[in-house]
Amino acid sequence: MAKVYLDPGHGGIDPGAEGCGKKESECALAVARKVMELLPGRYFEARMSRNSQNIPDNNHPNSDLNRRAREANAWGADIYVSIHLNAGGGHGIETLHSVVGGKSTVLAQDIQTAVLAACPGYTDRGLKTQLSSDGVHDRVCVIRESAMPAALVECGFIDNPADMSHWNADKFAQGITAGICKYFCVAYNVPVSIVQSNVSSLALAPAGAAYKLDTTGTFALCYDGTYQLEAACASGRPIISAGTAGVVDITYTHHDGSKYYYTLKGTGTVGQATGLYVNKCKYSALVVKIVSACKSDTTQDLQRAVGQYYTVGLTCPTRPAVTDGTGGIVTVAGVYSNGTGKWLCPIVAVHPGSTGIYTEVPGEGSPVKRFEFKVV
Repeated sequence: MAKVYLDPGHGGIDPGAEGCGKKESECALAVARKVMELLPGRYFEARMSRNSQNIPDNNHPNSDLNRRAREANAWGADIYVSIHLNAGGGHGIETLHSVVGGKSTVLAQDIQTAVLAACPGYTDRGLKTQLSSDGVHDRVCVIRESAMPAALVECGFIDNPADMSHWNADKFAQGITAGICKYFCVAYNVPVSIVQSNVSSLALAPAGAAYKLDTTGTFALCYDGTYQLEAACASGRPIISAGTAGVVDITYTHHDGSKYYYTLKGTGTVGQATGLYVNKCKYSALVVKIVSACKSDTTQDLQRAVGQYYTVGLTCPTRPAVTDGTGGIVTVAGVYSNGTGKWLCPIVAVHPGSTGIYTEVPGEGSPVKRFEFKVV
């Protein structure tokens, strides 16, 4: 049974950010309580850092951060999930993970993807890291001090009326719960009412309606890898489908005005490809091709100072090779087993410059570029 430590941010005399008639500490607690209810008891044991507005020392909330991390460590939690709301100008949802990457990045990505699916209408601000003043360690205490994979999800901007006009604690809890279940490969059925609210209330664009996609041409997708496709259409939600079955799954997730977002997930075998149809018309220039059976936990470009490192997590039936495109800039410190079909590869920044990081699986042909690694 997996142990989940839930941390609703702030508390005591610290309300966190405030805006639109709401307090961050109260909103975060409402979400965390609902997650506690939703996590399947058959698979999970969960604890909360607080279950009221009180904390052990109400007058010194900052010192309570270390207490939360110590408590999770002593309990032997498998993951740490901190729940907050953003502020200071902005729009959307983002999730923080540790600068060391690895399982923390996987957890953050699973939560970010699931929360966006459960909460339509929010901008995807992606995954983030925050470095401390030493330029090496995590700035966020509960991520830095916790001994297990940790993620901090920012559930919208509390001072943005657009975000808060449709803010719903139950939906955010649905998304966080689904993300945790995805991380542990546990089946979780989102209530039909949540799924239907994402799709059925939106008018579909008619066949032949004008639209614009954020990408063109052929792009590579790994097995079980994902890509978020943006389609702008003034006539309603575009209908996007694959010409060849079994190559890619296409799921509508959310929209922001006239921009609609879809998750494309590779399901075919290496070498398979399919064209896409938009509004029932063939989009001849856009082709999805499955290029590898290896999945990386990140495809975002990274930046590290000399001496820092990043541990990339990989999922692949066989041990993949990891290489750098430009020698001397980083050191690839080997690929190590992290369980059946899972691998970890530390990459150390050595000299200033930039290089691509590639994976290669025996029998698949050419290496696949995963991301750009910049050393400063």
